[in-house]
Amino acid sequence: MPAIISYIIFFTLILTSCMSSIQDKNDPVESFSYASSPYESKNYEVAINRLSQFRARFPYAKDIAKVELMIADAHFGLEQYDEAAFEYAQFSKLRPNHPKVAYSMYQLGQCYWKDAPEEVDREQAFTYKAMQQWQRLIRKFPNTEYSKKSAEQIKLGKRRIADHMEFIGNFYCKMEIYHACANRFINLVKRFPDYPDLAKVANQNAVIALEKMLTEKKAKNLKQDANLFFKNMSDDQIRAMIKSIKSKL
Repeated sequence: MPAIISYIIFFTLILTSCMSSIQDKNDPVESFSYASSPYESKNYEVAINRLSQFRARFPYAKDIAKVELMIADAHFGLEQYDEAAFEYAQFSKLRPNHPKVAYSMYQLGQCYWKDAPEEVDREQAFTYKAMQQWQRLIRKFPNTEYSKKSAEQIKLGKRRIADHMEFIGNFYCKMEIYHACANRFINLVKRFPDYPDLAKVANQNAVIALEKMLTEKKAKNLKQDANLFFKNMSDDQIRAMIKSIKSKL
C-alpha cells in the first residue's frame, strides 16, 4: 500500500510539473499567464525570473506595463529596495502618462524610505530622497490617493529630520563646539516651526550655546574668524540675538 501511494504521488508531481510548463512560447497571452502565476502566489523570486524573460521576449505585449510593475513589486516584496527603486524609476520615466505612474512614483519614495534608518543618530540621506520624491508626486498628481499618502509620509520624514538635527545639535553641545551647537538649534527652529516641543528646547539650547560662546571668547581671547557668528556679527549683535530668542521662551 505505501508503495502504491508513493507511486501515485510521484506521477502526480510529474504531471503537475509538465502541466505548469506546457505553453505556446510564441503566444504572449499564454506566456503572460505562465509568467505571472508565481507572482500571484507571492513566489517572487520565480516571478521575477519568468516576468523578466517575458519582458525580453515580448517588449511590446499588451500586458508589458503590468509586467514591469509586477517585477518592481516583486523586488519590493523581497525587500530588494535598490532593484525595486530602479524598476519604479524606469516605469515613471518611460511611461509618464500611464494610469499607474502615480503609484510607481509613490513606491519609489517608499523604496528610499525603507532604506532610510529609523535611528536619528544615523545619516538621513535616504529620508531626504524619499521626501523629495513624494514632493514631486504631489506637484505632478495633487489630486490622487498617492499624493495624500505622500503628504502623510512627508510629515513623518520631517519629524525624523528634525529629530536628527536635534541629535547633531546635542552632539556639538557635548563636544563644547558652541557655535556649531547654536547654529544647529537656530536652524532647527527656522526649518521646523511646527514642532513646539522641539522649538522650546532648541531655543533654550541655542541661548546657552551662544552665551557660553561669548564667555569663551572673552576668556580665551578667540579670534574673530573662529566661527561664523564672530565672523559676521559683533558681540552686541549676538547679545541681541540671545535676547530675541529668550523672548520666545
